[in-house]
Amino acid sequence: MISIIGARTKDLLILEDEMTRVSNSLKVSTDDGSYGVHGFVSDILQDVIDQGTNINLVVAIGPVPMMRVVCNVTRNKNLKTVVSLNPIMVDATGMCGACRVTVGGGHALFV
Repeated sequence: MISIIGARTKDLLILEDEMTRVSNSLKVSTDDGSYGVHGFVSDILQDVIDQGTNINLVVAIGPVPMMRVVCNVTRNKNLKTVVSLNPIMVDATGMCGACRVTVGGGHALFV
């Protein structure tokens, strides 16, 4: 299992030791270059793909913009990708609509 973790800066990076223990390979990025690769997790993912690594599944958890970029990267190679959309639920029922997300250009879902 290859794990890729990232943060804006080294000081904001979390769970590195835990991810190291459960991964065959851990790659780290920081937006500002203060630790690991200077760039985004999607940049590292693209490099892993470009190296011809056999990938069965990509799982992305984090900010929605990052997960969108990861999906765009994996879509080009038709790689199975799972993301974790966890919007804030204001009313705890889903009825107010604050937790709706748009999928496929306009289909609103309750998450």
